[in-house]
Amino acid sequence: MVTKKRSKNIDTLLEKAKQFEDNGDYPAAARQYQDALDISTANPGIWGLLGWTLLHAGDLKEALTAAKKMRSIAIKMRSKPLLAVADCLMARIHQAAGRKVYA
Repeated sequence: MVTKKRSKNIDTLLEKAKQFEDNGDYPAAARQYQDALDISTANPGIWGLLGWTLLHAGDLKEALTAAKKMRSIAIKMRSKPLLAVADCLMARIHQAAGRKVYA
């Protein structure tokens, strides 16, 4: 369970990550998302943000791992919208990796 204090910490980490992304510092943004996931591992949105950021950082293997984790949580939550986002993210990562058959 995420307490109010931990929730505030997550919000701060997400704000910092967004600032790093806006400045094109994707590795620093990814570190902020990973720190947020240390607090709340079951948040599919953060896994998706991490995957997107790692894609832009060029770390396709880890980006795909994050997207798969997002997808797994979305399935457990029975969230079709989150599942669709995860599938789109995975397709984009496969496309960037040159695996057009999966994209």
